[in-house]
Amino acid sequence: MIADFDADPSRVTEILGLTPTTQRRFGERTPAGRPGHGSLWLYEVDSPEVRSGASHDAALKALVSVIARHSGPLGEVRRELNPKTMSITGGYYFDEAEQAGVWLDPDDMRVLVEAGVGWGIDLYSAKPES
Repeated sequence: MIADFDADPSRVTEILGLTPTTQRRFGERTPAGRPGHGSLWLYEVDSPEVRSGASHDAALKALVSVIARHSGPLGEVRRELNPKTMSITGGYYFDEAEQAGVWLDPDDMRVLVEAGVGWGIDLYSAKPES
């Protein structure tokens, strides 16, 4: 997620050479109907919903691989567009009766730090899958 910057999000696409999953220009309405406070550029990997530490690790590895290949251009995005947020973000849905855990390996952390990309995850207690 690259968010809260003033430029047209197509500039991020040009710099990174990646097609976003979602983009929104400054002032365009959000899904909640409010005007956006800044431009937004999202890129998602094709992975199933995160429901275990292993599925989080698989999705994280896929994104870290993309970030590693685009580390230089991500720095250019940061310098040119000065977004308030450059981060991996997502949701982890876990069975409330089970222990849930996620982790970042040192190599993954190194890639994120070198690219200036943060990491965050929202945790959701979910009913067990039937």
